[in-house]
Amino acid sequence: QQLASKFPKEWPLIANNLVSTLGNSRVSIREASVHAAQVLFRGQMWSDIAVLFEDYWTIVVKLMDDMEERIQAVVKPLVRMTRNLTLRLCDPKLGKPGDVESA
Repeated sequence: QQLASKFPKEWPLIANNLVSTLGNSRVSIREASVHAAQVLFRGQMWSDIAVLFEDYWTIVVKLMDDMEERIQAVVKPLVRMTRNLTLRLCDPKLGKPGDVESA
């Protein structure tokens, strides 16, 4: 989060790299990426995540089916955060009308 806030122009690159590491074959990398995703994606606006939101959602759903116990233990908070983020992005009371329609 500190890295992303210090370098906002680099946020899309950081987020794209994080989405790709969520699907890494090594359990330790997936686990660390799940923790990082909870911090990085929380509170983001549609304009920030529109480009990679479909890929992000896809990998989160795959992580829900991960057979590794360590991943099963840490993915639940990520799923809750992703659900809340999605609801916030689609709520016309909380977002810009154009962003809500495109989300």
